Amino acid sequence: RATFWRWGIGVLFGLGLLMAQALLALEGCHCLSLGPQTPIADIAQAVQAERIDIVALSFTSVMGPQAVHLGLKTLRAQLPATAQIWAGGRGAAQGVRGLAGVRALPSLGELHPEVALWRTQHASV
Repeated sequence: RATFWRWGIGVLFGLGLLMAQALLALEGCHCLSLGPQTPIADIAQAVQAERIDIVALSFTSVMGPQAVHLGLKTLRAQLPATAQIWAGGRGAAQGVRGLAGVRALPSLGELHPEVALWRTQHASV
């Protein structure tokens, strides 16, 4: 069973996070919400303490690509190599470029195939 943490940076409204959580729950994923604007250090600490597989983030289009990139780069450096980062929302696509271990999911429709792919890759684990 995959565990997903969700986090939003610069999100005044948690609507994207709630929609992603609902879709992931329909996929049978165990979701633990940290809510919007959780500090990176708190996310990293939670991932390590709870042995989280995937951190799913939501970025609005209001955030600039440089801010998204810097936040993702900082978070990636603090996570175990086994933890994946999925960055969704309109503000994620350009900020993800060039970051290893970070996947851009610009639309909620991409969650289903990503969950299926993750499960296939981790079926023997």
